[in-house]
Amino acid sequence: MQDNTTPIIATPAPGDDAPQHPDDPRERHAKQTDRLAALDLINKTSLTIALDKRFEILSADRPGEAAALSMNAEKSVYAFNVIVALEWQPSEKEQQQLIEAFKRAAAFLYDVTDGCMSFGQIVFGGLELMDCADIQIMASNRFNPRSWVNALMDQTKYMPIRVGRGVWLKNQRRSIPWVEPEGYRTLIHEWAHYALALRDEYLETEQVLLPNPAASADSAATRSLYTLIVPGISLATESIMGSLEGTSELVPLSSGNSAERKSRVWNKIKEHYHEVNPDGVANSGPYSLPPRLANVPVFFVSNGYAHNDNGTARALTVSAKSSAGPRRKSGLMLTVPSYIIDEHCWIYVVKPNLDNPRQVIAQGTFDARSTLDNFQLLNADRDDWVVLVGDHQDGSPIVLQGKIAATVYDEPSGETRAV
Repeated sequence: MQDNTTPIIATPAPGDDAPQHPDDPRERHAKQTDRLAALDLINKTSLTIALDKRFEILSADRPGEAAALSMNAEKSVYAFNVIVALEWQPSEKEQQQLIEAFKRAAAFLYDVTDGCMSFGQIVFGGLELMDCADIQIMASNRFNPRSWVNALMDQTKYMPIRVGRGVWLKNQRRSIPWVEPEGYRTLIHEWAHYALALRDEYLETEQVLLPNPAASADSAATRSLYTLIVPGISLATESIMGSLEGTSELVPLSSGNSAERKSRVWNKIKEHYHEVNPDGVANSGPYSLPPRLANVPVFFVSNGYAHNDNGTARALTVSAKSSAGPRRKSGLMLTVPSYIIDEHCWIYVVKPNLDNPRQVIAQGTFDARSTLDNFQLLNADRDDWVVLVGDHQDGSPIVLQGKIAATVYDEPSGETRAV
């Protein structure tokens, strides 16, 4: 007899003869399974969702199971299998932040879809998963989030969601970590493009005129022949596709009554997710995941990142912070040269050398705290090169380069400093 607290898995297992949705991108995710199996990185039997499946459909048709999922017997929950590839090896602290960020994102997705969707499993990897991931997290702090509409389900449009190390705030010159509301809400906004085929609602069209020579006052007005698509200023919307401030709904505020708006949005979503069955009107909850979905399984895999605890730069000052127990760096710390304009400087890590570069890793720009706290370099190791491109204090262009070499551990500060 089946345990009453265990939801029924409605999706056929890989290899079953049951028909699959024609848009189901099984080939790409089978590629993920094969790659992880070949690398022997994880025990696949511990996965709750097979990697070649895009999602599981969790349903409940018994009172005990419905209670476990906090849903009625007519409702199903789509639990997505999410593959995340990072451009660097995260430290233990960064791993914990990523786990918490994606669990909060799962809860937010459950909220905005009125309990119809969430994350069922999250696998974090490195460069070995970049070409077949759902989300790529790059090292740069200036990499703005981007995604293709319906890229998950349409093989011809596949492109991972791409984000940087955080959400960049231009006016404050700093990055917000993904674990903060501004971070994980942005991830779900991009996921709605990528997986649900929804479009932005903050864009509008404006008719414009090209500059022309001045004419007499009685000349006929020139009709605009050009249209620009620009961000709206005063948005009349409650949808996360228009604004992430003070809202947790997919349904826009304008254009028809609430039921009509919700029907329009969900009819679009149901083109690929046939078993979704939201309530008739938009609601402000649920605010948290049910017990069955709250403990999202998370797996970290790696294809052999370098684990050097030593690192510095010759012409530039680099240090590596240590942690308790076996030392594992969270990134080398780069000191801002005093003779450059820190606001106008771009940072790159070049592997393995400048003469024969195999990989160039954009790090972004110095943030407002870098002059005091230094700047964290990601995926930088011994013998790599650091290149700065910016402006000298006198306004002239300047390019600096330095090789990461030996370091000396400084006990009082807890950092490994350059010599």
